[in-house]
Amino acid sequence: MGLLKAIKYNCLKAQQKGIQQQYESIGFADWIKLKYHLSYCKVCRAFLKDSIEIDSVMMNKAEELHKNPLHKLSEAEKEQMKKAIDDTNNL
Repeated sequence: MGLLKAIKYNCLKAQQKGIQQQYESIGFADWIKLKYHLSYCKVCRAFLKDSIEIDSVMMNKAEELHKNPLHKLSEAEKEQMKKAIDDTNNL
């Protein structure tokens, strides 16, 4: 495997492990490999920093939308939808 392919593969694995680490714990050996890779790879450090920031913004927006939905169905709309579902189930 050429040097460029090896670096690309290592970056891909580092990015995958970095994202995995955001959601669950990774093994000690993987953590060490990730830290070592991030110590010299500026691109992966920037990628993971941006990934964390995007994830944070999306979570905040999801919480905001959950608390204050953009559109709430009226009772008439809910009944109309229930009727439409019942009509399709009876076919």
